[in-house]
Amino acid sequence: MLDKAIEVGILKDMDLSVLDEEEIVDCTDKHMLQQASSVKDLFSGYPSVLTRLTRLSLYNLCFARWDLHHHLFECCNQLRYLSLSNCDVGKNAIWKISAPNSNIIVLELDVCCFEKLEVLCLPKLKRLNWDTWLSLMPRCHSMLSRIFRKYLLSAVQQINMKDLF
Repeated sequence: MLDKAIEVGILKDMDLSVLDEEEIVDCTDKHMLQQASSVKDLFSGYPSVLTRLTRLSLYNLCFARWDLHHHLFECCNQLRYLSLSNCDVGKNAIWKISAPNSNIIVLELDVCCFEKLEVLCLPKLKRLNWDTWLSLMPRCHSMLSRIFRKYLLSAVQQINMKDLF
């Protein structure tokens, strides 16, 4: 039924949250891999859903055995908001994001564990929300640095404006 709604053009965009009842402190690597496998099966079973996702929230996943980059940044071509909570890419792994065709505007990471995060290209990214970093500080490349500078300059300008009055 969902495929038909997408096929005939009734469903233009979609918000999806894949929840998990397991508390963060109770999650094991095995559970997180199993949760990721379930999400992968969902996406494989309904590939047309990926083309309509505009907002996606995922919880308690380990992407060590799943091509996260391909699904999130290439298949989900309408995705504008991505939230990951208690997710990782495997022990001591680096998550590199290079997605020149991505439409993601907001990226939220909450209690995520990456050895390193390298944002090489996310051209439309306007906001990065990061809560509870569990590894080394991320290495952000020039594109993300420009975003930070822009917002820092804006904040400084607002402070300076307030000082004038």
